[in-house]
Amino acid sequence: MKRNFTKILVLISLFFIFLGCENKDIKDSNTQVKNNIDVNIGMYNGEASLLFFIAKDNELFKKHGLNANIKSYKTGRDAFKAMLDGEVSYSSATEYVAVKNSFSNNNFKILASISQASINGMLAKNSSNINDGFDLVGKKVGSTIGTATEFYTGVFLEQYNLKLADVNLVNVSPKDRIKSYGEDKYDALFAWEPHIYKITKQYPKNYKYYDMPLSFKFDFVLSVDEKFHSQNQEVSKRILSALIDAQEIFESNKEKVLNDILVKYLKYDKEYIDYSKDKYKFDLNLNYPMLVNMKKQALFLLENKITSGEYLDKKLLDIKTLENIDSKRVTIWE
Repeated sequence: MKRNFTKILVLISLFFIFLGCENKDIKDSNTQVKNNIDVNIGMYNGEASLLFFIAKDNELFKKHGLNANIKSYKTGRDAFKAMLDGEVSYSSATEYVAVKNSFSNNNFKILASISQASINGMLAKNSSNINDGFDLVGKKVGSTIGTATEFYTGVFLEQYNLKLADVNLVNVSPKDRIKSYGEDKYDALFAWEPHIYKITKQYPKNYKYYDMPLSFKFDFVLSVDEKFHSQNQEVSKRILSALIDAQEIFESNKEKVLNDILVKYLKYDKEYIDYSKDKYKFDLNLNYPMLVNMKKQALFLLENKITSGEYLDKKLLDIKTLENIDSKRVTIWE
């Protein structure tokens, strides 16, 4: 009797051991699936997206369990539109692009600023007899409508007590900036790097450069489709964590990492990299000055009748996701 009872106990024990192994295998299998999540990211193809390039180069998205399909766009506006159109779930663009789109479509959240820059200004043609900003009245001024360039053109004019309505605004695509400067399409061009650098090299005798007032900075932000984010917050956390790791790699050897990445991915030469290296700051955060600037941008859009409606302010931001990863990176409070 005891022998039979012992056999039964052994069989029961073996059964539970087998069941435990089965459950462990299932759990491990599920973990593996979760650790290989596919995600589409729309990235502005410029140095402002340096942290993305570093993350890609060092397989940091893979490290955090993501199969990141990164699609490059010539402007942040195009990357942001791709997100709104459902082509990608995340995008990198200036905060102005997010603010402007929020009046017609606020189905997104800003997760973080991924870089801060002071890289824009006005190039006035000597052939157009422009000696200072006041001479821009009635002149044709090239800008890129729908991007941050539009806003900063307005900010530049304000220091001369001018508005967009005081000039004839000409829409110039970023890819046409250098070529068009040699044509008769405008009298002055508002642009940013690396186009300013390239134009001054190509047309050294036909420009006067006017900087922004007080080194006016702006942010490139990481945004996410709101519906996707609400269903996949873990993905957002992993992307932010990968970019934070990228920042740590950058800060470990700034000059080498900057040179290696910009040469490899953007084909920039060393002269330009040295020229522009102090124009950017690569710090993933949610900073209060950005929020203030966004309010100014919304007011600019409304005052210049570029858009209409109500600005949602902090409702565009998801503060908690980054705060839960590293609260020191957040200087905006709900």
